[in-house]
Amino acid sequence: MKASIFAYPQDLIDHGVERALDRIAALGFDQVSVPVNYHTAKLILPDNPKRKVWFTEPGATYFAPDLSKYDGPMKPYESSLTKGTDFYGELITTAKAAGLGINAWTVGLHNTPHGFQFPELCIETAFGDRLVHAFCPSNPGARAYLYNMAADLDSRFDLNAFEPETATFRPFLHGYHHMITGVEITPSLDYLLSLCFCPHCILSAAESGIDMAALRVTVKELIEGAFNGLPLPESPYNLPDAVEQLGELIAWRETVIEDIAADLKNDVLENTPLAFLASVSMPNSKAGFLYGADPAGLAESADYVGICGYAPEAEDLGADLGELSATGAPMDKLRVAVRPQWPDCSGEDNFAAKIEVLADAGVAAVGIYNYGTMRREAFDWIRKALASADAL
Repeated sequence: MKASIFAYPQDLIDHGVERALDRIAALGFDQVSVPVNYHTAKLILPDNPKRKVWFTEPGATYFAPDLSKYDGPMKPYESSLTKGTDFYGELITTAKAAGLGINAWTVGLHNTPHGFQFPELCIETAFGDRLVHAFCPSNPGARAYLYNMAADLDSRFDLNAFEPETATFRPFLHGYHHMITGVEITPSLDYLLSLCFCPHCILSAAESGIDMAALRVTVKELIEGAFNGLPLPESPYNLPDAVEQLGELIAWRETVIEDIAADLKNDVLENTPLAFLASVSMPNSKAGFLYGADPAGLAESADYVGICGYAPEAEDLGADLGELSATGAPMDKLRVAVRPQWPDCSGEDNFAAKIEVLADAGVAAVGIYNYGTMRREAFDWIRKALASADAL
């Protein structure tokens, strides 16, 4: 089982890139997933020698993009953290010397500064409101940004993998700064508010036989009712029973995301494997329903499929993998993210048991989140757990 660790650029820089990568290699890792761009985050950094809080620069890249390669409406801009340096190129060289490969962790369709600038590329709710944090995967202009960045990276860097995150449909709720709501956003309401009715979705879904006009009316009525106190199904997974043609829309959304993965693999990436991140929450067997990102379907094109393993107990993680396997998802193509930290890890034994579950399941790789947000004691847990997994 391969092992990678997610690490933000500022942590590697603050620790010293060479020192940090040597430390990572000594723990038993062979890969590091480092963002080439990122959205907005406020990070607590328990083990950072220079700072304990860090705000990422919203939507910026950590390499100097070749703007001639970006033919869509959106153009990337470099972070002040790395501007004037060759951070990413030097990172790859230093990582190789330490025996590590670098995965280009890429935030694909989630960029709020660009969303404000190009709202027409964003998800459109049933009421016509644009969700500026979430680009629509069926919009050619939004796809162009992802494809152009993949091509730019593929042509310039010797990468272990291109690892797109959020290259899927997004939820309505996503930790937006100072979100204010006077009504409860239940999981079912969140789901209905996330459904896209932009012109591209309407046209493409209609070509698949879905009456988007009728569906839009139904979704609007249900949202209006919920805003005024009428109950929705307790679980969003029961919504297709209450909403005619929603099941067909869910199946169509999966084809949209599978097309993106196929385009990246077959038409964009010439030198770099594709590790497509399908989910950022459990259950993974429902990732197709929630995000359009069915791991089994994505495995047809992607070299690896990333899924979320943020479970409180090893038994929960094992059960989730079992449910996912039953959908046809191949274990030997999965990269499973786990955290040796709050809120889903209670200690060393808890973490070790999860690594053992992954090794026993035969998954391709584990991805540990995250170098900068863990307490120092977690590094020792990782070293022991990875050594035990290798001995199995």
